[in-house]
Amino acid sequence: MPLTIEPTQVVPSFVRRLLRIGTLPPALKSHFECGPEKIWFQEQGTLQLNHHIIREGVDCILFATRPGEPSQLTGFLLQTQMILDPAGRISLLLKGTDRSPWDEAVWDQMLSHCQLMRYHAGVLNGGLADEPLWAVTLVQRNYNPVLHARLLVNAGRPDCAIAVIDEIPPEQITGGAHLTCLSVEKQNHYFQWQIMRQGQDPPHALFSKERREFAQVTAIDPLVPESYRIHASFWSYLGRTDMAARVLRSIERMCPDDQNKHFLSELEHGTGSKPCLPTPAPPAPAMWNDQRPAPRILIITHDHSDYGLDILYHGLCNILGKQNVIEYPWKPTLHGLNRASAAGYPCVFDYPGGPIPAEELATQLRQGRFDLIVYADVVQMTHCEAVRRLMSAAPHVPVVLYDTWDDCYTPLGKVLGYIGREKFDLIFKREMLAGVAYGDNTHPLPFGYPESLAATGSPKTERFFWAGKKEYGLRPLYIPYLEQVARCCLDRRYEQTVYRSKLSSSRIGLSFFGCGFDTVRYWELPANGVMLLAERPPILIPFNFVDGVSAAFFDDLPDLAAKLAYYLERPDETARIAAAGHAHFLRHHTATARARQFLGRVAAEVGWRCSL
Repeated sequence: MPLTIEPTQVVPSFVRRLLRIGTLPPALKSHFECGPEKIWFQEQGTLQLNHHIIREGVDCILFATRPGEPSQLTGFLLQTQMILDPAGRISLLLKGTDRSPWDEAVWDQMLSHCQLMRYHAGVLNGGLADEPLWAVTLVQRNYNPVLHARLLVNAGRPDCAIAVIDEIPPEQITGGAHLTCLSVEKQNHYFQWQIMRQGQDPPHALFSKERREFAQVTAIDPLVPESYRIHASFWSYLGRTDMAARVLRSIERMCPDDQNKHFLSELEHGTGSKPCLPTPAPPAPAMWNDQRPAPRILIITHDHSDYGLDILYHGLCNILGKQNVIEYPWKPTLHGLNRASAAGYPCVFDYPGGPIPAEELATQLRQGRFDLIVYADVVQMTHCEAVRRLMSAAPHVPVVLYDTWDDCYTPLGKVLGYIGREKFDLIFKREMLAGVAYGDNTHPLPFGYPESLAATGSPKTERFFWAGKKEYGLRPLYIPYLEQVARCCLDRRYEQTVYRSKLSSSRIGLSFFGCGFDTVRYWELPANGVMLLAERPPILIPFNFVDGVSAAFFDDLPDLAAKLAYYLERPDETARIAAAGHAHFLRHHTATARARQFLGRVAAEVGWRCSL
């Protein structure tokens, strides 16, 4: 299969001054010319440089031609040296071919004369041309994308800086240390971008993107002080100086650093940043009353496994009956099929019913047979036409959003544009950071756990339990410590039956943040009568467990070490907290309890006319 190259690599987002040589199909021409501020055009032939081009220079030359003699191309490339910016790009579109017209040796000889090197090459992707185009991008031999990205940040264009780093060819990334450095650069660029967008975007809009780069760094090398410092700075920017300090205390235990030590001192003594005010617990949602008529709900989702939404679906079916909970598109894992796609997550159910076409659902909406639409797809978004048809069929039916994804920011504008609405009547969010403003109509709705899988009574033969990936957040610091305590490696993966047996036979279970702060482990441990020892979550959780009563929380690596040692020496206290945690789970955090909280909030704030 031939290599491909994206149009965004041919004329990248950083380009502001484009010289286009040769003719292009209209669709391709429009695509390439939508970004640059200035564009010069010349017919194919001898390069003619007018005084405007010479004076201003260009940061991209796009040359569309049919393959000819390498010597002719060499002459053209030599002429470009006087007008191309040092970090600029030459993009060749060779018409009528889906492969390179010359072998590697010819390219190397030709480019060596011009002090250029190939950066990307492949068949142009995107279907914008009516004939194959072999695209080759060239940069100066001494081109440094990291320095280029920093210049773009200094020019107020951090989004372009991130794109420059993202498109570095894989063969030019020399190893883990290099990849780590690039992720640290991106962390900083995301943070700077967020600061530049102050007043235009919510302060947490780019936080999860920066956090993913932090995870990339710690997965490769968990002892990079600068990465922790940037991540702590973003937490501090959000007003969560408590979280910033937690990050720094953990890395300071393992890898002391003068700058981090100074930053931590400022945080702990309230200098250099605003103090973090205590965050009140979220108000308890009104609970659903089973005496009310059952509403009929249409859930618009995607056809992939989604733990948060699937657990809510299960809880709604328990309360309202399957006949009153319909999903579109039809999801096999909710009906006993394609179980492997759930990747071991306990969100596979076996409800009856088959697919219902979108047009049939639209008819039912027009007939008033649904009382509520729950929209729950902020990631896939691949059924735009059908979703808009459903939305337009019932403009007066309340629509609520449930964002179950790992990101603490919901791109509302993008989602509303996709579904064709101006607003949601109510918003529920899994990853709702405490201390961050989300709007009055947004409410926390974290994961739950199916009560059918909850169990107690297993003999507690293991001291503590952990199984899972070492990557993400502070796990690369926590898990090596646990392995020292356990005197064994904790990287084993278990088949589900073995996994649940080992978990339920443990006195203490560890829960660490993953891609999101809310994890399945946080709920399945108390569900199975195991004492929850968890990183203290920074998100809003109604009816959360209470430290020292129904769970135990730690804030950083030193605190984890102290708490784990404390509870390992006190089995009776551990058993008491585990029992209280299990009882608290059954009251407030089963799938059915989560659905009652959801329905109660909707009924209290939106209301509906029940069709039954």
